[in-house]
Amino acid sequence: MLGTGVRIGEALAVVWHQIDLEAGTVEVTHTIARLKGECLLRKSTKSRTG
Repeated sequence: MLGTGVRIGEALAVVWHQIDLEAGTVEVTHTIARLKGECLLRKSTKSRTG
């Protein structure tokens, strides 16, 4: 994670189908957000490049 620039919430939101072990790539499309006092929410990143 340190060498990628991915934020903690983005790293936690990755699911198995976004990982390609053969190519050595990970698709980051979501992040984890905390709704204070309620829950954790997996939501899309703000932009396509995110």
